[in-house]
This record gives sequence, structure tokens and C-alpha cells, in this order.
Amino acid sequence: MDCLSIFIPTFNEEIHIERALKSAFSLTKNVFVIDSYSTDKTVEIAERMGAKVYQYKWEADSNWAKKFNWTLDNVPFPTPWVMRHDADEYLTKELIEKVKKDLPQLPEDVSAISINRREYFMRRWMKHGGAYPKAMVRIIRKGKAHFEARMIDEHVEIKDGKSIYWNVDLCDDKIISLTKWIAAHNMHAVKEAIVLIDNEIGLTNNEDDLHKNLDKAALKKRRKKGFYGKLPYFWRAWAFFIYRYIFQFGFLDGVEGFLYCFLQCLWYRNIADAKIIEAYRICGKNKEKLTEYFMKEYNIDCTKQ
Repeated sequence: MDCLSIFIPTFNEEIHIERALKSAFSLTKNVFVIDSYSTDKTVEIAERMGAKVYQYKWEADSNWAKKFNWTLDNVPFPTPWVMRHDADEYLTKELIEKVKKDLPQLPEDVSAISINRREYFMRRWMKHGGAYPKAMVRIIRKGKAHFEARMIDEHVEIKDGKSIYWNVDLCDDKIISLTKWIAAHNMHAVKEAIVLIDNEIGLTNNEDDLHKNLDKAALKKRRKKGFYGKLPYFWRAWAFFIYRYIFQFGFLDGVEGFLYCFLQCLWYRNIADAKIIEAYRICGKNKEKLTEYFMKEYNIDCTKQ
């Protein structure tokens, strides 16, 4: 009997969804697709392959954490364990074997499991530059954890019990063009800018991390993000690029490694800083004006993040 259910959040993922579903069904028969009214063939493919499809309406105050928590609260998972599996991901053989063997035997005080995220860029595994391994909680005991309410970089907050770490991989391998990757990151940089502004002047309603029960990897990442946010605009992106590409050996991943570090660490973060400068020049550091600006320009409600 399966003890794990998998949910896959989607929006226009017809290019990825078949691979993701084959991966999920290799581990469990309880597979749920949480769509947001896709306009492509995502739902058609999911239903044809036997997944149970639910619809979540994406609003101005929505973010991935809200969608994930809505899923945990509204989808009738028939198993004690739930796993998040993104549409552009797939499971490794080692992860599947580990789950089948060890998950049913875990003690009751274990509420969450972190695993490695193996990221691919332009179809090449990024083994260096700090890209691997990145541990993150992906498997949680139903009712024992939820996703913290954050615009980006949300982590799992454990309500009761403890988390453990399994040294197995989940692969993030996007089958999209570089043009689409850049376009997505350009929009994501808006949210990055809002988070950095929030760290400066308290724009959103995010809770203090000191009151959260996050796993060690999440806390470490959050501390690094806090340190980064205190550094000077633009210079911090250059420092981050040099650190990842040189001191964390990103250059060992070849041309793809250079492009990954350049785009992810330098270009993307400079774009975020540029968006901060733009917002401050238009609104100053007036919270009300900034909130109105991001709602008007990007349809993002900062007050409910």
C-alpha cells in the first residue's frame, strides 16, 4: 500500500508534464496535478495519464507558498506523507528506492525530509559553483508542516516533530529555450526586488525567521540572503558572481557553468537591484506608494505576501 502522495503544481506545462507524471507514477499511484487554469494541453495530458486534477485560481496576492498551502488544506491526500514534485523535475532511481524502502519505517517524530536538488542548465548538470547539492524539504507528513508565507524562496515550516536529511537527488531539468529562461527570470527579479526592499524598510508582512521551525539548510540559506541584502547595490551581484564562479569552482562546468553563474548570479541580481532603484526613484521609500506601484505595474499585492 502506498504511503506517499505526490502533487505537481502547474501552469502551461505541456512541455514538461508528461515526463513529470511518468516520474511521479513510478513511485506512487496517488498523483495530483494542481493547475492554475492552463491554456495549453497541460490538463488534457494529466487527465489522460490518470492524474487527479484540481484547479487553483492565481490572484494578485498569490504566490507559490499560498498555492502549496491551499493544496495541503484542500486536496484529500489518502496517504500520511505528501511530496511536492515540480513540473520541470523528475525523480532519480536512488530517490525512488529510498522512499519505497525507508519511508514506511520512519518514527512518528519525523515530520519532514530534505533531499538534494540537482539542477540542470541548458541540459547540463551544474555540479559546481554552489549549485549542488542544495538540500530542501520536499516530503512532509500530512498535517505536520506547511509552507511559510513568502513571495519567493519559500521553505517548509515544521509545526510538530523534526526533519531529517536523505542524500538522494531530485532533478530540476527545464526543457525550455534560453530566451524563455531569461524572460521568466526577468519577471522573477521583480519579486526578488520586493523581498530586498522588504529587508530594508519592511514592505511586506513576512514573519521573523526567529519564530519559525525551519530545517538547517533553509536557515543557512536565509542567513546568507540576509547578509547579501546588506551589501551595496550592484557590487553585491559582482561579489556573488566571483564567489560562485571562482571560489566555488563554477568554471569547472564549462561554458554552461559560465553562463549559469553569469545569468543567475550577476545578470539576474543586477536586474533586481535596477528594479529597486527604479521603484525608489518613482516612489521614494514611501511604503504606500511602493505598494501601489508594484500592484499597478506588476499586479503584485505586497501587503498580502
